[in-house]
Amino acid sequence: MAAIKMRVMVAQLGLDTHNHDTMTIARCFSYAGFDVVYIGCGKTPGQVAVSAIQEDVDVLYLRCFSGHNRHLFHDIVTRLKEEGSDHIRVIGNGASAKQFFQLIHETSLDCISNPSASLGGIFEPFPENMQPRA
Repeated sequence: MAAIKMRVMVAQLGLDTHNHDTMTIARCFSYAGFDVVYIGCGKTPGQVAVSAIQEDVDVLYLRCFSGHNRHLFHDIVTRLKEEGSDHIRVIGNGASAKQFFQLIHETSLDCISNPSASLGGIFEPFPENMQPRA
């Protein structure tokens, strides 16, 4: 029987249409053995939350460079909790280094991925014992 892959959704929020980096991150997840759902850029928090629930993902990897990441990330986490899907781990990317700790506290993200990290650094937020839901 094949091993169950972790399912990750990669989404870019806001009006920034420069999605090359986001597509690269989605490919990195795929090459690392994740089952990837890439929903592209320009999505609203509502669209992202609904898609994450419908796609039954284990992890939601969010990118936002518009400067509104704190509000957009918070809205998604809130929507997931309201729908009973707070089991989805949410990782945010796009905040400046000065915002990291404040952003985690304010939005209830599981963690922040450093936007200046190498491509291999996108996996740092994942605990080694993290397993997909059965």
